[in-house]
Amino acid sequence: MFDARRLKRQGGLVAQGFAGVRLPAGFAPFTPPPAACLLADDLWLSAEMAARGVSITSSRAARSHVTTLKSSHGLQDLDRLGTYEQAVAIVHSIWGVWPPT
Repeated sequence: MFDARRLKRQGGLVAQGFAGVRLPAGFAPFTPPPAACLLADDLWLSAEMAARGVSITSSRAARSHVTTLKSSHGLQDLDRLGTYEQAVAIVHSIWGVWPPT
């Protein structure tokens, strides 16, 4: 089962502050604007979960994140997010960052 707290302890994407994050080949790190960090935290957590094959709607915490994101940012398709690439595409659509190097 996915454990966000363990991921943070192990230095996962969420814990690294998003600057200079080590990503899979073909993806570049990015630094979101400070005001966007909460949204970025949720999106990168979603990306981490998706990368491990865990649906972001499979846990209560993830469902809470999805609900918050939908209501505050209008991201109606987050519940269909299934892959790391899709999560990164959402980040790109918000900040205009194109991940592939």
